[in-house]
Amino acid sequence: MAPAARIPGLKAARWAWPAYAAFVVYGSLVPLDFHALPLDQAWQLFKQAPFLTLGVESRADWVANGVLYVPMGLLGARALGTGGSRAGPALLALAIAGVLAFAVEFAQLYFPPRTVSQNDLLAEWLGSLVGVLAALALGPWLDRWRLAWGQQAPALARLALTAYVVAYVLYAFFPFDLLISRPEIGGKLASGTLSWTFALSSERSWPRVLLQWMVELLLTVPVGMALTAGRAHRLALGVALAAGALLGSAIEIGQIFIASGISQGGSVISRMAGVAIGVWVWGVWRPGSLQAVQSWLSRHLRALLLVYLVPLGFASGWGRQDWAGWERALQSWDELRLMPFYYHYYTAEAVALTSLGSVVVMYAPLAILGWARRVSAGGAGLLVAGIAVVIEAGKLFMSTTHPDPTNVGLAGLSVWLLVKGLEVAGRHGRPGLPGRREARAAEPPSLDRRALPVLLDRAGIRRWLLPLTVLLPVMVAAATWPAAPVVVLAVVALAAAASWWLPASVLVILPLALPVFDLAPWSGRFFFDEFDLLCAACLAVGWARVRPRWFGSGDQGLSTIAFMVFGISLSISAAVTVAGAWAYDLNTFSHYHSAFNGLRIAKGALWAWLFVCLYRPLVRSQPELARWFHAGMVAGLALTVLVVLLERSAFVGLLDFSTDYRVTGPFSTMNKGGAYIECYLAVASAFVMAEIVLARRPAGFWGGSILLALATYAVFVTYSRNGTVALVCALGVVLAGGWRLRRRQGRALLPLIVVFGLVTVVAVPVLGGSFARERLGTIGRDLQTRWTHWSVALDLRDDRVSTALLGAGLGRFPDLHYWHSRTEVRAAGFRLEPGSGNPFLRLGPGATVYIEQIVDPPAGRN
Repeated sequence: MAPAARIPGLKAARWAWPAYAAFVVYGSLVPLDFHALPLDQAWQLFKQAPFLTLGVESRADWVANGVLYVPMGLLGARALGTGGSRAGPALLALAIAGVLAFAVEFAQLYFPPRTVSQNDLLAEWLGSLVGVLAALALGPWLDRWRLAWGQQAPALARLALTAYVVAYVLYAFFPFDLLISRPEIGGKLASGTLSWTFALSSERSWPRVLLQWMVELLLTVPVGMALTAGRAHRLALGVALAAGALLGSAIEIGQIFIASGISQGGSVISRMAGVAIGVWVWGVWRPGSLQAVQSWLSRHLRALLLVYLVPLGFASGWGRQDWAGWERALQSWDELRLMPFYYHYYTAEAVALTSLGSVVVMYAPLAILGWARRVSAGGAGLLVAGIAVVIEAGKLFMSTTHPDPTNVGLAGLSVWLLVKGLEVAGRHGRPGLPGRREARAAEPPSLDRRALPVLLDRAGIRRWLLPLTVLLPVMVAAATWPAAPVVVLAVVALAAAASWWLPASVLVILPLALPVFDLAPWSGRFFFDEFDLLCAACLAVGWARVRPRWFGSGDQGLSTIAFMVFGISLSISAAVTVAGAWAYDLNTFSHYHSAFNGLRIAKGALWAWLFVCLYRPLVRSQPELARWFHAGMVAGLALTVLVVLLERSAFVGLLDFSTDYRVTGPFSTMNKGGAYIECYLAVASAFVMAEIVLARRPAGFWGGSILLALATYAVFVTYSRNGTVALVCALGVVLAGGWRLRRRQGRALLPLIVVFGLVTVVAVPVLGGSFARERLGTIGRDLQTRWTHWSVALDLRDDRVSTALLGAGLGRFPDLHYWHSRTEVRAAGFRLEPGSGNPFLRLGPGATVYIEQIVDPPAGRN
């Protein structure tokens, strides 16, 4: 007989077994609403416990009952297994678990509204049997844990990763509510829980889906590490991606046969990426890497904590629900029940277990941060419990949810256990590991501030980190775009590939796509659109390939300071807007009154700055690349002019200059007026003029001349007086610069004459039309109207000191004008309403507002 002390896990099992039994008893009797009942009557009721026919909705609860008793059998068999034959302790543990299940079900008669059924007894006995069998089967495996625990850190890591993979696969199919009939499977196929991309619903918004996607990716990383653990060489990237695709496909296909499962193609991509990252991490891991990561996490603890609190709050409901104020908070507090696991009784067992697991997963990263900081397990648990108190207290102010005190205790306890486990694993997995104080004193210089950067450089991750971090969500967004996702994904992917292969191609791609890559009338996206995806992909890849220059130098210093001041002002104005009260709903990113309207405006300046930071080093090293940017502007102008010509010919004719029709071109933002098209045409035309002046070949000269004539036509048929003045100013700058350049080079001035002549010849017939004359004749009246409008806009600001110093906020004008204007007619109101699973557009009275959405209604459906 083996000594009791040498039985793996015996000591832990002996205290964990009764503790878990107490938890089962307590959880089965919550909310502890005792009702006295004569013993004989209770026994008669117990003997009449029915055997129910379970439908799909009850199957998950039945399985969850069984899962609850698996640890009872497993811990019991381990605690009683003191050596010799294991059959006796296993049978005894099974008998004790069965007696406990019998006693708990009988006791539930005294705690209505708890219900008793033979189904529950069967599930609990089967769960206990599975636990006992698992204890017998895992005996040799636990012996290997004991052998590796004291001296074989690599073997310990491989065992832990193997255990994680098994737990991960089991978790992926929880709560095991299998569909067992053809009608059930048919109903699942007809539901909205299957999608080639992402399964969206009223409860699964885009932010929530993307957050879940990132969690899926992170949870799969250890699977990739397990695949390559113990191998002499790291798996190839293609093999890792194929393994991830196989794992993801198997899980997502399996979800089709799980009643509560959601099957979506996006999850296959997340698991592919997670497995590939895990394979890479294991391949670059070296002795000392763990300490380097720990050191880096410790130094950046505050920043990482602040960053992580944002998704933690979002996952807990912050920002996704309306804030209902103090009255709702006081009402919620009066209704709050502090009894642990009280609210879990009022949900299905499967939902309750999933909720408990979600809380552990949500707070687990905080345990890693606490371990990195070498905070004691108790201290980390208390700190996280404090954070959980704040998170749960915020739910008092939410309109459709309530705080759960159980989450506070569960968060603190789970973090305490995780930190304790990391400490113990560190001491036993690497002999001689010093304690917290000794580790700080003995930390080698190589693990100081450059430790993690050196590790990242050795792995080459710095080159890949930025593009991978940006490209993964960008590609997912492109693949699930509401309009032409195949086109959007293809354009973004090809542009990103071109930017990696030849970084200078960014100088052509972005100015070319700027005016025409706009699908907002079809997609409805205008806060973050297709061009934003393109910018994010190209600039991330370009920045990874070329070291950007953040600021100018030398003769560019003054202009750099000016633009820095402008950027700071813009950032403050946007922050003032977002700092107001807001809640996430259908209108957050689809209405000009949104608190994020300022960020929608400011993002243009951000993209421009990031582009310039990439433009400078490229052109500084190869000055001829400046012409590439010119080529992109010219190509974008040509496409814009083509759209204008097609629009004119379709509506009024190319030579009709009397009808009061003004072109909008490919710019969807013209739905609210503004000077978008004429500003772009005037600026882009300057590049064509410059190309004509600089042209050394006849083809470039005559091609540019033709395009300039058509671009001039496009500017004037906007009938914008600002556009006309802008074009004349651009013409003056180009003529002056061209005259100086060609005089210095001793070249003929004919191109300058051609440029001036083309603009003049095209402008005369358009300006001679009746509509242009009418527009020019009302300049004085329109100027007075605008002056009055500007005065009204200034009067909309309040008298607060903060407003006087920082302004009312970027993008706040539509909101302020609607609510506070008293001298001008308000714009008509509109809102997207969720409806009862059927969203609709609600319209209100007021001045004209243009809302354009091109849809292709499905045949035979509403």
